[in-house]
Amino acid sequence: MGSRTRQGNVTVFCSRGTITLGLVAFIGCNCGQASTLEDRPGYYNDTWTFDSGTWSSRLTAIAPSRREEAAMTYDAGHSVSVLFGGYPAAADFTVLGDTWVWDGTVWSQRHPTLSPPARGGAAMVFDVGRQVVILFGGWGQDATQLSDTWAWNGTVWAEFHPHHSPPASQSRMAYDAAAEVTLLNDGPQTWTWDGSDWTQREVDPAPTGGAHAGMSGGIAGRGVILFGGGNCGLVGAEFTPPPGYQVGPLSTAWAWDGAKWAILTPSPSTSASPSTPPALCDPSLAYDSNRREIVLFGGKRDWCTTSDETWIWNGTAWTPPTLFETEPDSRSGSSMAYDSSRNVIVLFGGYRGDCRIGNVP
Repeated sequence: MGSRTRQGNVTVFCSRGTITLGLVAFIGCNCGQASTLEDRPGYYNDTWTFDSGTWSSRLTAIAPSRREEAAMTYDAGHSVSVLFGGYPAAADFTVLGDTWVWDGTVWSQRHPTLSPPARGGAAMVFDVGRQVVILFGGWGQDATQLSDTWAWNGTVWAEFHPHHSPPASQSRMAYDAAAEVTLLNDGPQTWTWDGSDWTQREVDPAPTGGAHAGMSGGIAGRGVILFGGGNCGLVGAEFTPPPGYQVGPLSTAWAWDGAKWAILTPSPSTSASPSTPPALCDPSLAYDSNRREIVLFGGKRDWCTTSDETWIWNGTAWTPPTLFETEPDSRSGSSMAYDSSRNVIVLFGGYRGDCRIGNVP
């Protein structure tokens, strides 16, 4: 599906600031053991948009630095996509704490007097009912897991101090428009945010994908959709899965109806093409409310292989990927959001998971 396998330290880099209007996604990657920021291959800082079945790349003079797992959402109150933090292309495995906005044409960095601590893998969503961006958790400096809740009003960040809170984690969030609450899932646990406090929802069964699933609002504002996840890393000394956590990648889709999770069973394919996306960790999902479809891009097939496939969910079935004239390179950990003012999906950055990059003999 438009695969572009590349080797070496030069060809894997996308042009700085490549941008496309539409659904916005940010992706980052590190596959090698390089010693400097510029030598560390596999991370992207390109911007793409997806509009009516077409990917477009946009070039700008200024863009956020190369990174993966940056938090991003569309701020409908200010007609911009907001991006925060992420894991940079730096050899010391630091995290970022910068705030950027994309207005459909250019990236601009914001410099608020107060910001959340730097982090990667945070969850972020626009709270439609309260017209603010909500950010939760992630991994901070020195691999510290965070459980703080922040709001961005377009100008400043402010920290909430709720009575209850999900545990420190890397999780996924989406806005449940029907219930007018933000939904958070980290695998075993599901929580909702009502603008002032978190409430844990007792659910059984629960998705097992954990922090590495993709999640978006549901079709026509009904519920939330979650796909894939699990863990694509190594199990053992490097990773011991918690109870209820599924070692991945996974190919299961789940739907939240406001009260419970249920596995989605898509309609059978009428062609020879697969009827569902492959098992993926860290795919990017966004709901296109104009076309009433969910777009899935990329993800990690295993520890060394990322995807460049684009899948469409229409509420009953998946549309298999096609070969695009132009499209983003394969990657995972991208940030993606639907720009409702311009009716496009925006994608930014990510990580190219090819184990050959950076260590080519």
